[in-house]
Amino acid sequence: MAVVHYQAAGTGTALPPDRAQAMTLLVQYPPGHPGIPPHRPTGPAFGYVIEGEMLFEPEGEPERVVRAGESFWEPGADVIHV
Repeated sequence: MAVVHYQAAGTGTALPPDRAQAMTLLVQYPPGHPGIPPHRPTGPAFGYVIEGEMLFEPEGEPERVVRAGESFWEPGADVIHV
């Protein structure tokens, strides 16, 4: 099982500090889960794998395995394969 702490910021558009947004999610995938379809985040995000591992591939970059204790970064506006 992969347990991922994921934090995303805002809507991808510049907001004044008093309107900035952030959210934190805990995502759990069972072993062998195919992940989610390629997607384009609405803003920058980072994640930290708490348990297990997952495949991570920002479009145009090589696929890599992110293991427990490691983090990943999604710059926003890029297509991400997880």
